[in-house]
Amino acid sequence: MRSAAILSLLAILGCSSAPPAPRPVPRVVLEAHTGEVHAVAFSPDGSMFASAGAKASNPVADEITLWTTATGDRRLTFANYKDIVSCLAFSPDAKTLAVGSSGGRLALLEIESGTERSFFAGRAGRVARLSFSFDGKVLVSVVNAEEDKEMVEVCRWDVQRGESRDTFTADATAPVALSAEGGSLAWSVPGPPAGIRVLDLETKVERNFPRIGVQRGDSMVFSPDGRWLAAVHYEDWNPFPNRCPYLYVIDALTGRIRLRSPRPFDARRGLALSHDATLLARGVEQGLQIWDLKTLEVRANAGDSPSHSTGAELLAFSPDDRTLVSTDGHGLLLLWDVPRLLEGNRP
Repeated sequence: MRSAAILSLLAILGCSSAPPAPRPVPRVVLEAHTGEVHAVAFSPDGSMFASAGAKASNPVADEITLWTTATGDRRLTFANYKDIVSCLAFSPDAKTLAVGSSGGRLALLEIESGTERSFFAGRAGRVARLSFSFDGKVLVSVVNAEEDKEMVEVCRWDVQRGESRDTFTADATAPVALSAEGGSLAWSVPGPPAGIRVLDLETKVERNFPRIGVQRGDSMVFSPDGRWLAAVHYEDWNPFPNRCPYLYVIDALTGRIRLRSPRPFDARRGLALSHDATLLARGVEQGLQIWDLKTLEVRANAGDSPSHSTGAELLAFSPDDRTLVSTDGHGLLLLWDVPRLLEGNRP
């Protein structure tokens, strides 16, 4: 009798135990492009975002598409763009989309009509970064120049006149990061000593942080407010100093290390900081991970995409930090609900 009671109690407890948390899934999965997605960018108000990626009908020209953030509906595909895209940037009024190509060409596309308004041609090379000034009158471009010696060309373009206001070059090694509104440029310094150099583009004052080193193929991004820099090593980690085997978040003014991940990991190149600087998203093998920068803990893990990718290649937070867009290396765009991701991964 006593054994039966114990078995009944165990059955009740078993039924009342909480089921395992459901596996996080994207809010929307978009079959955006036929091949790799090369760039993503949100509009300033976050109501839409743009993506650029390969298309089967023309292997030497990317397809650029506008999407509605809330629903994932396709709003517009720019029909006349003829280059391979390397980066995208919205103007502050969201009326213009700036497009940088792998060959150094810059184009301004009208959001309403879908037509190309004008284009600029600087030094030959891949446009690594683009950013509009706060008033939209200046477009800052960073081009990885095609030279024997590694260098970048930074140019400030007068958007209305289509002319260069200021151009200079720097002996910079990729990766290169450009802050919002084109205020600061950061790049890796191979050394010795290795480090990260940050340049104020207005005053031309440089700051050198020798405690962290990054290499070609690594990822580095500014936070949207320009205060923080995140850097992550991409390939096999190396135990020697200044080889960035970990994920770092540092103060862009002082070089103070805010976060150093506790162990090496296999990282993908996807890396993004939230606009309130409290969350960091990074690509990992077969998915993505979100770190809480207040507690320095992992808050969310999302598994592989429907295409069974090797991890998030590109990541971008919406301006309100409620939506995260990731790409999977196979032409898919995945829209994640950030509050749901965080809630679903609570202990």
